[in-house]
Amino acid sequence: MTLQADLDALRDDATLWDGVSDALGTARAECAGLTLSAHELTGVADRNGLVALYEQVRSTVATLFDEGSTSTGDVAAALLDVRHQYQTDDEAARRRLAGAWDPK
Repeated sequence: MTLQADLDALRDDATLWDGVSDALGTARAECAGLTLSAHELTGVADRNGLVALYEQVRSTVATLFDEGSTSTGDVAAALLDVRHQYQTDDEAARRRLAGAWDPK
C-alpha cells in the first residue's frame, strides 16, 4: 500500500466509526422517549415494581447508547488524528530531505 492509500483507509474508517456514533446517538434519543408510567401499564404491574424495573432498564440502555456514541466518536477522532500526524510527519520528512540526493 502507498501512504496515500493508508491515509484514505484511515479517513474511510473514521467515517464508518463516526456513522456508528451518529446511529448510537439517534438510538439514545429514541430510547429517551420510550418512558412508561403506571397509566400505560396495569395497576398490578405498577404495584409489583414493573414500572420501576422498566425505567431502570430503559435508563441503563440509554446510558449504554450514550457511552457507545461517545466512545465510537472518540475512535473516529483518534483515527483522524493519526491520519493528520502521518501527513504532518511525511511532509516534514519531505522538507527535511529535499535536495539531499540532488547532484552537486
